[in-house]
Amino acid sequence: MTPDVAIEDGTTEVANADGAPPTRARYTIVHVKLKDGYWYLSSVRDAVYVPPTNYEHLRGMEWLIGDWVDEVEGAEVGKMSFSWSENQGFIVNTYSTTAKNLILSSGTQYIGWDPTKKVYRSWTFDSMGGFGEGSWTKEGNKWVSKSTAVLQDGRKMTATNIVTRIDADTISWVGKDRTMDGKKMPDMKEVNMKRVKGAR
Repeated sequence: MTPDVAIEDGTTEVANADGAPPTRARYTIVHVKLKDGYWYLSSVRDAVYVPPTNYEHLRGMEWLIGDWVDEVEGAEVGKMSFSWSENQGFIVNTYSTTAKNLILSSGTQYIGWDPTKKVYRSWTFDSMGGFGEGSWTKEGNKWVSKSTAVLQDGRKMTATNIVTRIDADTISWVGKDRTMDGKKMPDMKEVNMKRVKGAR
C-alpha cells in the first residue's frame, strides 16, 4: 500500500426483520486519498461469506475420518469414530472400549490447531469426568501425542500416544512413557485397528 491507497477487507451482517438468520457477505474496499485531502471509495466488491475454518491446518489428519474398530475374539473391543466438527474447526474423535457388550470406558476428543503456538492440540473428556490435553507432532507416517490428564478421582496421568498409519484402512495405536502421579506405569500393548467399510 501507499500513503494514498488503503484496502479494507471485512464482513457484513444484515439482520432480518422476520427473525430469519442474518445475511452475511465478505467485502473488499479500495480507499483512495485525493489531492483535496479526502478519502474516496475507488472500488467496492462483495463475495459469498465463507465461515472461518481450520481445514487448511487439519487436512493432514483427514485420512482418519471414519470409523475404526479393534476386535479380537474373546477380548475387549475398541472403537473410534473420527468426524469433522461444524465448519471443520476440529476433528472429533468419539471412542469406547466394550467387553461382552458392556461399555468399560468412553469419551470424546477434540483435535484442533493452536494458532498462537502453531501446533496441533487435543482436548479429551472421558465419560467418568476425567479430562486431559495433548500436543501432536507428525513424524513420517506417525502422529505422536504428548498428553496429560486428570482422572475423576484427582490422580494425574501423563503419556505418549502414537498413532501410525499402516495403510489406508489400518492404523496402530500404542501408549508409552506412562506415569500415574509421577510413578512409571507399563506401556500399553500396541493395538491395530481396521477401518469399518461402508460406515459413512
